[in-house]
Amino acid sequence: MRGLLADQLGAVKIVCSGTNLVPSGLGFNNIAHQVCTLAGELLSQLIVRSADYLLQYMQVYVEDKWRRYYVVVIGFWLLFVAPSAVTSEYIEYDIMAGSAIVSKHQKTEVEPPTEDL
Repeated sequence: MRGLLADQLGAVKIVCSGTNLVPSGLGFNNIAHQVCTLAGELLSQLIVRSADYLLQYMQVYVEDKWRRYYVVVIGFWLLFVAPSAVTSEYIEYDIMAGSAIVSKHQKTEVEPPTEDL
């Protein structure tokens, strides 16, 4: 879940508006006197970087999203590729075993028998 959030929201900018600004309502138009209530906000700014939001609200570091991918790739290699390579070195396959033949055999023309037999 954290990797998905970091990947999808890593470069998004969230605009503070409406009920996210305090005080809000009629007559409150000056951003210098309002505060954004979203996590990750900076004073006197209407835009919140999603990386700051994820860090403060969910403790998700956007920079760490690639580390999770490396763990998956190395884990796949250790659990599937390495054992497959090792076992293929020690298992002897039967000469008739293997994949099915998928090519069509060509028909050879048969000569009619001669009467000299």
